[in-house]
Amino acid sequence: MMPNRVKAYRAVGLGWLLAPAGWPVLGWFFDGLYAVFARYRVRLRRLFGRSCATGACGSAIPMRKQRPPEA
Repeated sequence: MMPNRVKAYRAVGLGWLLAPAGWPVLGWFFDGLYAVFARYRVRLRRLFGRSCATGACGSAIPMRKQRPPEA
């Protein structure tokens, strides 16, 4: 679970943020912590005031309309 996140953060120069997750002693702890977060992430959003009234969450960034394909 976490090794992929660590690699992704390293790729964008933020590997230091998740470096402890790659340490042998703490890796199991972070894997477990992420599993709990993943299970309850929707409830955590509600706890912090972010909910989806319609059941489908959208983005605050407006989507650009795609151009029709050129012939």
